[in-house]
Amino acid sequence: MDTFTVTRREEVTYPSLPFSQERGHGYPAPGHVIMILREGSGWITGEAGGTTAIAAPAVVAWHPGDWIEYGSDGSSEFNAEILWAADLSEYERDAVLAAIFRSGLAAAPHVDPGIR
Repeated sequence: MDTFTVTRREEVTYPSLPFSQERGHGYPAPGHVIMILREGSGWITGEAGGTTAIAAPAVVAWHPGDWIEYGSDGSSEFNAEILWAADLSEYERDAVLAAIFRSGLAAAPHVDPGIR
């Protein structure tokens, strides 16, 4: 059994958008991360690019170094709680933000709420 102390907790909510999707930008897990999908449906993807559909109620567990990328399929409101054992370092956060700005996704209405 694995246990960890939560150092960061966040709520992620994407509204229902029937003809579009919302997504959290991908980055490696700095420690154990748990996502509890309370409402809605969406997807998770690994670094290799394989996508897996998820629907509430669901729990996703990432281990240190696993690729974290998730999103809503837009069919209904996506409501999740994410619990972090460790936070991204300042360098890692800067790298994620740089990737978002390079991709032009920073102007989207719901840029990854996990990045502070």
